[in-house]
Amino acid sequence: MTWNLADFAGVKFPTVASQVEIETPDETFVGLIGEGLGEDLVETVTRMSARLNRPPLGPVEVLDALAAAGMERTVAWLRRQEPFGVEA
Repeated sequence: MTWNLADFAGVKFPTVASQVEIETPDETFVGLIGEGLGEDLVETVTRMSARLNRPPLGPVEVLDALAAAGMERTVAWLRRQEPFGVEA
């Protein structure tokens, strides 16, 4: 998982690593949501926001930061979930 996909363009992996896929964090988390782990992601963001205190960030602010970091599709899904319930 990397934001730096350009460094992996055309890379030939050894046979042992032939199952390796290079993808962005957003692609990884969208895949996890598709595998039924979305509720775990909701819980993770909720717990993260509860621990952040320098500066304090609520769940919506955490989602905003994730979106700004390039996690647009993941955040769009999260915004439609309880407890966030904010339209993207």
